Amino acid sequence: MPKYTDDPANPFQLHPDAVKAVQESLMSGERVLSIVQGQFNASLIATDRRVFVYKRGFAGGAGFGRRIASWEYRYISGIQIETGPITGRLSVQGPGISDRVRGANWGDAHVLTIGRKDYDRAKWTATLIREQMARHLQLVGVEGPAQAQQADMFEQLHKLGELRDAGIVTPAEFEAKKAELLSRM
Repeated sequence: MPKYTDDPANPFQLHPDAVKAVQESLMSGERVLSIVQGQFNASLIATDRRVFVYKRGFAGGAGFGRRIASWEYRYISGIQIETGPITGRLSVQGPGISDRVRGANWGDAHVLTIGRKDYDRAKWTATLIREQMARHLQLVGVEGPAQAQQADMFEQLHKLGELRDAGIVTPAEFEAKKAELLSRM
């Protein structure tokens, strides 16, 4: 893992309201590992257990208030970083998280808009998050490809259900294929 020269978990770089929101959300013993300060008073905070995205105000998509979303590593399937000439995005990916990465709205809870000056920290943090995801999978004894296969199976069941509802597949054919897919678990 690359060594980041600054203290990557310095909470004093955050907006004071973000510090309060994160402190209120941390579980007992949870440690902050890295913080990426984004644009519009937004931040991504990686801990040893999960990832937070904090947003504040209209520009952050939170209206007059604040919004903090978090995902445990077991629910994250990826972290994507996009860089452009002026701004970029750091996006959390996983089941139930919007997959609109390209053209994602800066107000989306899973997207942190970052300035060019923050690219190195964002890349370092993305690597750290990937390592935490792999560590979590090892702790629970789950292999990455098996997890992807299971998600694919649920996707297949969903599509099969749509075909049944549309009358393309009979209920008996649906039940037979469903039993076959579930037997693979």
